Amino acid sequence: MKEIVALVTVAIVFGCKNHTQIPKLKTNSKTLNIIDGNVLYPNIWETSPELVLDEYVAKSFTGSKEVIFYSDIDTLLFNVTPNNHYDFDIEINGKMARTRLSTEAEKEPAISKMDVLSFTSNSKYKVTQIDSIPFKLSKRNRIILSGSINGSDSLNILFDTGANGITLRTALLNKEVYMTLDGETENSGSDGISMKQTSARNTIEIGDLIWEDVTILSTDYKKDYFDAVLGWIAFGNKIIEINYDKNMLIIHSSMPPKIEEFSKQKTIMIKGIPYIEASFLTDAKTVTGWFEYDTGGVRPVYMSNEFSKENHIDTYELKYIEQTISSGSAGIGWKRNIYEFPTVQIGSFKNLNIPVGIAEIDPPGVSYNDILGNTLLKNYNAIIDFKNYVVHLRPINND
Repeated sequence: MKEIVALVTVAIVFGCKNHTQIPKLKTNSKTLNIIDGNVLYPNIWETSPELVLDEYVAKSFTGSKEVIFYSDIDTLLFNVTPNNHYDFDIEINGKMARTRLSTEAEKEPAISKMDVLSFTSNSKYKVTQIDSIPFKLSKRNRIILSGSINGSDSLNILFDTGANGITLRTALLNKEVYMTLDGETENSGSDGISMKQTSARNTIEIGDLIWEDVTILSTDYKKDYFDAVLGWIAFGNKIIEINYDKNMLIIHSSMPPKIEEFSKQKTIMIKGIPYIEASFLTDAKTVTGWFEYDTGGVRPVYMSNEFSKENHIDTYELKYIEQTISSGSAGIGWKRNIYEFPTVQIGSFKNLNIPVGIAEIDPPGVSYNDILGNTLLKNYNAIIDFKNYVVHLRPINND
């Protein structure tokens, strides 16, 4: 997290396709990271000095946006407009790789858009483009919807912005919910990476909304009080309002006028999950980084051991609360020490005396494992633009 913030701050900016001198990016690693708009693709671009010209085609957009290439030692930031191209060199091991950033609309983007799901409404009385789903906030501060899978009886379905898939608890398989396991996939959770069996061509119903032809993962959640997990991709290309004052999940097709009452947060998508910027203030220092916006997370804040060490957080100056063991979709328990931070700031909003769980050891293979959980997030009504990947927040009790 810290690395991204620092690199973007010192990035060299180019806003015109014609330069008297071609900009250059230095690297010691063959793979580069790209931030396209506000979506981060870690280790996605392979440097190829053997090619005459290697072209990265940005995702289509209107207006203008930033595209950032960064390596282990250097950064280039381009302010781009549609239907242009921007040439630069990548220097690796004394060799130059001529590279082109293209924003030409007729070309296929180098990285395809994230897969999302579409739903239909079976309401006979629908007169607007707004759908609403009531939810309950569980004792563990999770958003629980009532729905069914493949015609099952009512299930408790967790709405999880920290998930980009759909999951069923394994214990329910072919008991409460009937479906055929016909595949498998690698799944990355907060506690590690594991292989999960999958089932294709399923149907989910929540309120008046129906999702068909859905692939569902089977996950062995043991201690959680929900039956299934509905990731944000169920509402891809929509604008989602989470209203904790009314306990309603409201799905908009366009930005609602009330957006003016909300504060726009710095947002980035990392590995298909929304992250927002958060700062941690003590008497000695302030540290800032990207933290996953995770309505499925229970505790207020989870902080990785890596983030804590990179930012030289001195836990001796913090109030120690307790040690806990937490697990995620992999089912592996990891120890966290809970400390009280005087202030956790999200945008302009300050949250006082917040318990933060700092990992003793980070799960192998899991990066960007810093999380804002719903015990903190429930204090803010949210409008999340999943068309452009932007989170907007407003303190609760303002309706």
